[in-house]
Amino acid sequence: RVGFLLSLVSSLQMFQQSLLASLTDAGLSSTQLAFASATFPLGKVVSTLWLLLCSSSPDVVFSLKVAARLLMIGGLVAGLPLLPALSIGRLLMGAGTGIGFVCAPLYLTELIPYSARPSHFFVLGVAFAGSTLMANSLALAHLTERSLTLFSSGFAFIAGLIYLLLSLEQHPLASTLPKQPTDPTRISGRPVALSNALMLLNVTCGVPVLLGFAPIIFEEFGLSPDTSFKLSLLFPTAQVLLLALLHFHPGLLSRKTLILGGYGVAVFVLFAIATTAKYPFMPDTQKSMALAGWLLVLTLVTSVPCNTALCVIAEQFPSGTEEQMSVASLSRTIMWLFSAISTSTFLPMIRSYGLTITFLPYALSS
Repeated sequence: RVGFLLSLVSSLQMFQQSLLASLTDAGLSSTQLAFASATFPLGKVVSTLWLLLCSSSPDVVFSLKVAARLLMIGGLVAGLPLLPALSIGRLLMGAGTGIGFVCAPLYLTELIPYSARPSHFFVLGVAFAGSTLMANSLALAHLTERSLTLFSSGFAFIAGLIYLLLSLEQHPLASTLPKQPTDPTRISGRPVALSNALMLLNVTCGVPVLLGFAPIIFEEFGLSPDTSFKLSLLFPTAQVLLLALLHFHPGLLSRKTLILGGYGVAVFVLFAIATTAKYPFMPDTQKSMALAGWLLVLTLVTSVPCNTALCVIAEQFPSGTEEQMSVASLSRTIMWLFSAISTSTFLPMIRSYGLTITFLPYALSS
C-alpha cells in the first residue's frame, strides 16, 4: 500500500513526460513540442532546489503532501485549452513529481528493513515502467490532442487527491518505530559523488529522451509509425518482466553488479547505435532493424540500474534524514537540470544533424 501511494506522486507521474510522444500529430512544431517537454523536468529542478534549501529541517510527510497538491493544481491548469496553460500545468506537475521522487525513497528507507527494501523499490520501478506503457498505449489509440491532454491532467489531479485521502498521517521518523539500519559495508567512501554520478548517468544514458520520444526515435530509424508505437508498447512491458524476474530471484545478481553492469551495457549500446547509424554498407531495411534492436536493448538495460540506484542512494546516509534530503535533492536537481537540456535539444538535433551526431555525445559523456 505504501509503495503504491508513493508511486502516485513519483514514478507513475513520469507518464506525463512519456505522453508527449503522442502529440506529434497534433500540429505542434518541433520547437513547441521540445518546450512543452522541457517544462516537466524544469518543474522538477525548481522543486528539488526548494527541498535542498529546506533540508536543514526536513519534513517528509509535509513535502509529499505539497507534491500531491502541486499535482492537483497542475492538473487543473494543464486541462485548460491553451498551449501556455499546458506548459504551466506541466511545470507544476513536474514540481510535484520532483518532490515525490526525492521524498519517496527517504520514506521507504526509514520504514523498511534493509533486506526488504528491494521489494518495495520494485513497486516504484514497476510504476515507472507502467507509466511509459500507459502513455504509449494511449498513443497507439490515436486519440486527439485534447483528449490526451485531459487524460494527462485528470490523471495528475486524481493521483494527488488519492494520495491526500489515503496517505499515512505520521512519518516513521516521528513515530515509535525503530530506525531501520543499513549494512555499513554497503556505504560508499564518497557517497555524495556516487549519488551525483548515478543520477547523471540516468541522463547521459538517454533515459529522459527514451521516456519522452521513443516512438519518434523508432520512426527516425526508418520504421513506420504503427511499428514504432507497437515497439514502444513492447519495451515497457519487457521492463516490467525483467524487474519481476530480478524481484523474484533477489540473489541472482548483487546491487553493485546490477548498477555497474547495467550502465556498462548501456554505454556499449549507445556507441553501437551511433556507429550503426553511420555504417554505409548495410541495407536500409537491415539497418532499421538493427537500430531498433539496439534501442530495445538500451531501454531494458537502463531500467535495472535506474531502479536499483534509487535504493542504493537512499542507503548511503545512515546519519539521518537531513543529510539524506540534502544530498538526494542536490543529485536530483542535477539530474532534472540536465534532463531539461536533454529533452529540449534532442528532437532538434536528431532532425538537423542525424542519429550519429545526436547519440555520440550521450555515449561519450556516459
